[in-house]
Amino acid sequence: MRNSTEKAVIKEFLESPLFAGCDTSSLLGVITKNSVISSFPSGSLIMRHGKMVNSEASSPSILYIYKGKCLISSTSNADSVLRVSEEKELIGLAGVFLNKEIETKVTSFGGEKTIVLSLDTKGLNDIMDFDITNSVRNNLFRMLANKISFLNEKISTLTGGSAEKKLAMFLLGFKKDRFKISLSMSKLSSMLDIGRSSLYRTLDSFESNGAIKKEGDVITILDKDYLQNK
Repeated sequence: MRNSTEKAVIKEFLESPLFAGCDTSSLLGVITKNSVISSFPSGSLIMRHGKMVNSEASSPSILYIYKGKCLISSTSNADSVLRVSEEKELIGLAGVFLNKEIETKVTSFGGEKTIVLSLDTKGLNDIMDFDITNSVRNNLFRMLANKISFLNEKISTLTGGSAEKKLAMFLLGFKKDRFKISLSMSKLSSMLDIGRSSLYRTLDSFESNGAIKKEGDVITILDKDYLQNK
């Protein structure tokens, strides 16, 4: 029997873009049976090589972030931060479709506990089998295609873009207009491959031009068009 928190997590998961166009009432039972809901203190490892650290499942999992933040970094380079994932994000999609280990790790981040829902490959396949509309499968393809498009643009930006372009893409990657950057400026400059002085200048430039507002480590995006045109 699921407790009230677990029921709330599953309910919100069913409202995510993965289930757009689905008859979610028909999928509730299979999701309740196959999903694992876990809580992790800040700084603790959640997933490594696409697999949950607290699970005996041998296959990779997808991860829905119900509460908190996750830091995604490389397992091959201790200093390589790839991105920060926020609440309501779904991560790990690529891993469940690849027959090899993904060289990333996911860590609870930001000073508060992180609550996640995980589904291993078998659980995800069971959901697609129960979905007579095929919406989950189509949504997965669409989400993966969008991810590929975004990554292609990101690679192009990070290998040849200006400091302004790199920072603008990073800021636009957040799902909210107001968010906290929990990375140090040193980590962020390393992640974006720009110097710390360039990072500070670009942040100041964005603020003076009215694109963002800085309040400590909290950023509010005021003009998305400005950032998108950098």
